[in-house]
Amino acid sequence: MARCAQLDGALIVEFTDYHDPSVRFFGFCGSHDPSRVARILLDQVVKFGRDPVLHLIPESVASRLSNSAFDIQEDRDNFDYVYSTLHTSQASLSGYRRFRRTRTSLENGFGSRLQVTQLDPIIFHAKQIMRIAEMWVHEQGEAPDAVDELSSLTRFIDLVAGNGDWSSVEVTGLVLDSELVAFSIDEILSPTLALGHFGHSSKVIPNSSTYLHWRVMSAL
Repeated sequence: MARCAQLDGALIVEFTDYHDPSVRFFGFCGSHDPSRVARILLDQVVKFGRDPVLHLIPESVASRLSNSAFDIQEDRDNFDYVYSTLHTSQASLSGYRRFRRTRTSLENGFGSRLQVTQLDPIIFHAKQIMRIAEMWVHEQGEAPDAVDELSSLTRFIDLVAGNGDWSSVEVTGLVLDSELVAFSIDEILSPTLALGHFGHSSKVIPNSSTYLHWRVMSAL
């Protein structure tokens, strides 16, 4: 549903709202003069009868905009989690104690019944992944943010099932006997950093998402 264009060396993206596809937004990245591009886009937004707001501007671009000419705000709803694979897997720092406790508890309690596996191709496991995610949304009382994440996960699976190149994305599952009880979708940024996009677990095993997170970081 997105449309793209070029303007003064910038990539312009027009995209839709999750809830109402008729509501569209502008964002951009790049350009030698991002302030000029932002002014042009804001003028166009007003001409279209919308609020003069741009969305999803990368921090590297937003930091080059004039603070006196623009009101720049962080959008915490679009933050992701960047993990140090080394610190998480070693679980040596005090903040990672829960990983050590969870690992010992689950591995002693379930032994070989508990398996970590790659969910590749993801389309073969989509129903199980969505079932866990839908249970989480229900537990959140169908909160708007939870419903939005479910929509985002659905779109991600559709894209991967299409023709996208997702070689840097790891989709990992925690299986108890033959039942998927947790999943984690992470992107490899570097040899030491990973970006967490999606991850949820069922209530079958307490702290299963914490355990799976540690196992994924250890593998990476």
